[in-house]
Amino acid sequence: FDRVLQFLCELKAQMLIYLHPRHWKQSVEVLESAPLTTNELVVQKAIAFGYGNEMAKSRELAIPLLRDETATALHRAQAAWAASFAYSRSTDKEELRRGVSIANEGLALLENGEDMTMTEMDIASKILSVKGGMCYKHLNELQEAEDCFRTALKYKRVVCDKFGLSIITGQLGRLMLKKAQELEPGSQESLKKEWLLQALSLLQENDDIAQQMGNIFGLILTPRSMGEVYEALDDADGALQLYSKSLRRAREYNDVGGQVSALHSIVNLHVDSALEEGAEENSARDLHHLLCDEQHLDALKRMGWFAPTIRKSCARWCDQAPPEQEELFRSMAKQIAVIWGS
Repeated sequence: FDRVLQFLCELKAQMLIYLHPRHWKQSVEVLESAPLTTNELVVQKAIAFGYGNEMAKSRELAIPLLRDETATALHRAQAAWAASFAYSRSTDKEELRRGVSIANEGLALLENGEDMTMTEMDIASKILSVKGGMCYKHLNELQEAEDCFRTALKYKRVVCDKFGLSIITGQLGRLMLKKAQELEPGSQESLKKEWLLQALSLLQENDDIAQQMGNIFGLILTPRSMGEVYEALDDADGALQLYSKSLRRAREYNDVGGQVSALHSIVNLHVDSALEEGAEENSARDLHHLLCDEQHLDALKRMGWFAPTIRKSCARWCDQAPPEQEELFRSMAKQIAVIWGS
């Protein structure tokens, strides 16, 4: 009975994270109700804490398992995945390098050349995804990040893991967008377009999988990323449609972070493009209302990673706003300082 209950607890905890990372607390609660403390449970709990930005707790669980020589290579590799994930959420370069180092430890435990089992390929793809998607990408080492992603994607296609494919196609799509955005304006236009079209193809696959699986996180994030691609292709109307789709989905699933991010993109687009007059102020007021709603304060504070972006955008909006909107944007800037500091 305990083994069956254990399996059901671990499965339910995993499904909660699959639906949306914001369910990390519920996932931890389910795991803590399990009758046994298995290595699989330790890894899942560490990952859940990682999604909740509880990095110290995540590392405290994962690193001892990684160092436990009595544990199996698979369990230690899974712990490396969890630990590197915890480090990858940092903005500190030394911690990101530490995440790369731990990821390499995990990969070394799995290296069997072409003889990796499906399970080993699955774990290796997760480690490579974190190593490339978070660590190398945040270190701005984009070619290393792309190499990790493409290998991870190859493994995921072999394993036929839909959820894993939904993560990696999204990450690689956003990476190709970032590479295109960082090319010098006016230079290598054909290469820029090629990368943007690659990004669009990967993100469309990502959105298709998210719809098949009902993955809320992907359903909200991916249209916004696709909107950024359209914006980079100078199609403001197409970008607005996708940002609006992201906003509708975020409202449907009551995802505050998704709403804030989508509204931020919409206001930015209106400021930069000649779109419908008056719509910019409506979107800005909706964004201001969300930021000022006290019931959302905890959720917003967990979006610390987003603070530098919205702070910089709001300063620009204040500078470019017509006189009748200036007070709104200055009030928004003050609220951003209340939530995330100045």
